[in-house]
Amino acid sequence: MKDTAIRWLLPPRRDPIAELTRTVRKRHDLSGAFDADALVALYADVTEHEWHFDCDAVLVGLGTGRPHLYLRRLAASSSRRRRFTLGHELGHLVIPWHLGRTACHALSFEDAPNQSTSGAAGQQIAKQEREATEFASALLVPHDLLIMAAEQSTLQDLFDHLDAYNVSTMAGLLALRNALLPGFVFVFSNGEERWLMSPGSSLPAGASGSRRQLARVAHDMGAFECGGRRVQWFNLNESTTFELVDDERGTSEILRSAIAAQRFDDTTAKRLFMLINGIVAGKLSKDRAATTDQALSIARGAVRDDPRIPVAIREHDDFDLYLRRKAEERIANRRAAD
Repeated sequence: MKDTAIRWLLPPRRDPIAELTRTVRKRHDLSGAFDADALVALYADVTEHEWHFDCDAVLVGLGTGRPHLYLRRLAASSSRRRRFTLGHELGHLVIPWHLGRTACHALSFEDAPNQSTSGAAGQQIAKQEREATEFASALLVPHDLLIMAAEQSTLQDLFDHLDAYNVSTMAGLLALRNALLPGFVFVFSNGEERWLMSPGSSLPAGASGSRRQLARVAHDMGAFECGGRRVQWFNLNESTTFELVDDERGTSEILRSAIAAQRFDDTTAKRLFMLINGIVAGKLSKDRAATTDQALSIARGAVRDDPRIPVAIREHDDFDLYLRRKAEERIANRRAAD
């Protein structure tokens, strides 16, 4: 039986932007590579112009009865980038707290908007740009469709299918990375080499310099085509199958045992106990893990190569048992809350 990609995909997010994206898709019965031009035309008047300014679109009249979207005319070869721009502008149009006028160059969460981000106003603009880009990637490559595909696909199969959504490289990768567990790295070139990581990821020691170094520490890797570019992917997570060893000790007692085995003084032992609990609990409190396998993978990733935690502790058998307990408790608490 092949190892399907579903084990690596997180449940859909429940934040306002994600919920709004699902509402728009449902309201307009969107499927496949839908007509983005026709969709945006329902919300605004659209005209195309040629200009040399460093922005792909200018949206005027947000919050009014009928906004006007001015699109930069792009070459036919840039049709996927145009779809991403349209999705981004639709985000501005439907997110209720986006008002006024925007000038956008929708690329990625990391790219700063063209307006200055200094001061409170600049920070608000940057936040709105990130929200619109997040909306666009989720609209063009829906999380629920990725989950459906992942149930019958390997990771390589899932990534190979991404190009079928008719999206730009960046739009596809943004959607992918938000659906995946921490520990995934995507590398591609668009004039210069770009690295995108799934949220919560950290690179192991010695893996930040090149693709070759990354390949040495990855547990799985491959390549696929999306938007006319070749993308290499690396999975830094071990293939985790959750098994909880019977042990009558409490979770805190298990961690104290792993620390005590190193014979630290009391002050150091207490500091390490608080530090490790804080790192693991903090990481798991923010995750969207649906299974104990996923929670354990996230917990292991949180402490992997952390220089603040002595290697001898991380390699102790009780330490991994502690991580398993924390993963089990996290999923049990989540299910109880649901």
